[in-house]
Amino acid sequence: MKMLKNIIESVKLATLYIANQRRIKNFLNDKVVVFDFDGTMTAFRYAAFGTRMLPCLDSEIYEHSKTHNIYAGAYVPQNSNDFEKFTANGEHAARMLRTMQWLISNLPKENVFVLTRTELTLVDQKNEAILANFDIRPENILHVQDSNRKLDVLDTIHKRCGSDIYFVEDTFKTQLNAEEAMPFVHGINISEFLV
Repeated sequence: MKMLKNIIESVKLATLYIANQRRIKNFLNDKVVVFDFDGTMTAFRYAAFGTRMLPCLDSEIYEHSKTHNIYAGAYVPQNSNDFEKFTANGEHAARMLRTMQWLISNLPKENVFVLTRTELTLVDQKNEAILANFDIRPENILHVQDSNRKLDVLDTIHKRCGSDIYFVEDTFKTQLNAEEAMPFVHGINISEFLV
């Protein structure tokens, strides 16, 4: 009886999840949507779950990326065993979020952008990971070295497209700064995609 109750709860949760994803997709379908990459389209785990998110200190990522591709081995989980997938050197790889892949693949390509803070040494690595795992036009992948510069790029996208922008991001402060500075930006936090 308990097993049947668990199955029913799982089906309810899955139904709720699917309905939420469709609701978001239908809402965004005719909008200009700008996605952050790290932490929004990906999840990071470079050691056992619950320990390290990055393979080094954040302040060391520039030097580390000169000799390591932190996106190498990026993968999309196909089943529950894939959540603990390791790269050949024993580190975890960036995990691409299937929800975001599905959403992006179902939006008009001309309206989808990626705006990501990127160290110069990571631009090629990140572009390769985005293009290999998401249906994004190469010219719509935009990099800034400082998160504060995202506002300038959002303004440029707005001028180019002439419409409001829906900014999908994992950092509330970045979204709030954009919304407060520009009335045409509407933040959608990654938490909206959770059920």
